[in-house]
Amino acid sequence: MKRTRKVVSTLVAVALVGGIVLPAATPALAYSKNSVSKVISIDNNDEAQGIGNITIREDKDYVNDFVYGDVFTLTLPSGVEWVNEGATKLSVDINGKTYTTADPEVKLLSDSKLQITMNNIDVDTDKVDDIVITPYIKADSSVNGDIKVKIDGKDSAVTSQELTIARAFDGDTVTTVEDVETIGDATSKAGEITIEEAAKGSMGTDYQKIKVKLPTDFDWKANSDFKVSFSGSFANADITSANSLTSTDIANKVQGYQIDGRNLNIYFKPTTNSTNQRGIITIVPVIDPDKDAKYGDVEVNVSGDNVTDADVVIAKYSDFGVDLKVKEVEELFAGRFDEETEEITIEESVAGTFIEGRKVTLELPSWVKVTDVKFTQDDFKVKDTFVAADDIDDNEVELEIGQSTKGNTSGGKLKFKLQLSVEAGKAGDIEMKVIGKAGGEGELVIAKAVNPVKIEGQASNVKVGVKKQAIGDIVITELKDGAITETNDYTKKKTELYVDLTDGVKWNDYKVEVIEGNLDIDEDNIDTANGDTRLIIPIKGESSKASKIKISGITVDLDRTIPEGIIEAKVKGSAIVQNDKAQKGWLEGAEEKDGADNSLDSGEFDTTTVAKTVAAKVVTPAPEAGTVLFNIGSSIYTAGGVTKVMDAAPYIKEGRTYVPVKYLALALGVSEQDIAYENGVVTLTKGNDVVKLTIGSKTLMNNDTTVTMDVAPEIVNGRTMLPARYVAEGFGAMVGFANGQVVISY
Repeated sequence: MKRTRKVVSTLVAVALVGGIVLPAATPALAYSKNSVSKVISIDNNDEAQGIGNITIREDKDYVNDFVYGDVFTLTLPSGVEWVNEGATKLSVDINGKTYTTADPEVKLLSDSKLQITMNNIDVDTDKVDDIVITPYIKADSSVNGDIKVKIDGKDSAVTSQELTIARAFDGDTVTTVEDVETIGDATSKAGEITIEEAAKGSMGTDYQKIKVKLPTDFDWKANSDFKVSFSGSFANADITSANSLTSTDIANKVQGYQIDGRNLNIYFKPTTNSTNQRGIITIVPVIDPDKDAKYGDVEVNVSGDNVTDADVVIAKYSDFGVDLKVKEVEELFAGRFDEETEEITIEESVAGTFIEGRKVTLELPSWVKVTDVKFTQDDFKVKDTFVAADDIDDNEVELEIGQSTKGNTSGGKLKFKLQLSVEAGKAGDIEMKVIGKAGGEGELVIAKAVNPVKIEGQASNVKVGVKKQAIGDIVITELKDGAITETNDYTKKKTELYVDLTDGVKWNDYKVEVIEGNLDIDEDNIDTANGDTRLIIPIKGESSKASKIKISGITVDLDRTIPEGIIEAKVKGSAIVQNDKAQKGWLEGAEEKDGADNSLDSGEFDTTTVAKTVAAKVVTPAPEAGTVLFNIGSSIYTAGGVTKVMDAAPYIKEGRTYVPVKYLALALGVSEQDIAYENGVVTLTKGNDVVKLTIGSKTLMNNDTTVTMDVAPEIVNGRTMLPARYVAEGFGAMVGFANGQVVISY
């Protein structure tokens, strides 16, 4: 970098002192405006065709930059050539003076490369110089799409660029349809058909016939709406009505069209003119389906002497067509009966959609059931509203259309609200499909299902078979005020919120409180049920501000049936789920009815859970400390992961496992000095707990409580053997038995 700066400095110094002359710069800021008068389509048939004029114009802000004698070139892409023969000679106009390839200023360096030398340039005035090229080109069959000329300014002030000057197409015509219409049984307009020359003159100049053919059981209908028109280079073609076109006219090739059932025949002779426009034929079709016409796309075939064969769809034939809308997409609670949508409108978009006797089906997702339809406007006097007979499948409603009150005019409306029951735990858009005999005809999101609450836990680690294990807090959050209800609208009874733990996990300690919002819970009556796996939270009053319930200080007991994995807390109960089949009883007038919980009534689901979370994780299959494994028939046992030997083996008698008193007591945490035996009475003491058993007696004393056993302690081979389960449960321990092993945990 230092060396470069030194060289530059030296050059500048020389220039200043010695007057060094630097090369003159070219006009970097000068450029030309390059354009084409029109981009037309040509046929790729290797025949000469005139295109729009190419103009090279000096920019008005940089006049006098076009210099006499400057040269630039225009090169065509592969497959395209300049034409310079007879009447199709190239010409170049420079400021009003015309030059041809006979002059030195215009040279074809090759079939595709044209060189132009500037002449007649205004060098002494501020007048803008114009160079206009009138070109003829031809393209072979390899060329399709845009044709771009490459302008190379060389050392002139002409801007170098690629300029699109034409488009080449294969085939004679391009047939398109605008706005495919849905039609019904009545005579109807279909989508507008355009038959356009692929390039100017591609259809030739001879008399010819175009046939546009409808499918079976559809006919063209000549009425005031039906039209055939010519434009572009066909603008001067005369079109006469079908009724005045006689067979003689056709034989004499008179211009016009004729309707013959499903065939539309167009007879014409393309006109020749000097414009560069393509010829266009436009058809505004009117069609009439008969009683045997098939529903679906109405596709016509276009063919002719100089027409590229094409099949295009101009209409969709349906048994009906409707427009659907809903006043507002309401949020509906999952787990509730009779949640009501805003007003839904079904309006005819095709005449004859709602005819008397027609049945229309409204289909909702499988997790939504319809309990009622309330009409607010009924232009067709719906005769019957039928909800599917199978209670499990009442996500469908069938409407039978009655007589119209609007006569034969179209645009009749059905307006109604739906009462819905949404399955608990579901959320998302509720989409209604309108279905006729030919299949689906429309769909609309009519409501959004939302869960009333969410539940979150902290996934604490716990061990199998251990009591009073602490787990993290559980929080239940209302997702909307009033989501947790005080009264079940269906049963008219006070509600409860349940939090169920995985089977084999029991609630022990807990504190329940509302930490946000103003939900009112009955703290004095919070309790457990279902073998302590369910926590019941009674609801005293609904919230007017979305609330949070926090369950903290939680300890749980795990039995030995729990596998390694997750422990879930599921939130349920009549406060948030009212359409569960297990909810029994409802009011019909003043009379209370019973509902069976083993079958589905109208609008019911077999779903009790709204949301769930991972409350804990069982991280080991069994804890080592505080666990002893005895093997039936073996004197070897394991205590706290250490293998030990007894002087007698456990056995099974009358379905009960017997274990030597000493080793059973030690397994339960009873120290050896607290094991007493006197006059056939065994006394085991652990802290404040005392368990007494008598040899040959089925009575066990657990502190001051008498427990009756189904077997008695006994002496075998001089060893006192006790029934393991009764003794273990007397000290609050848990006993499991599997695969010949007895597992005791305390």
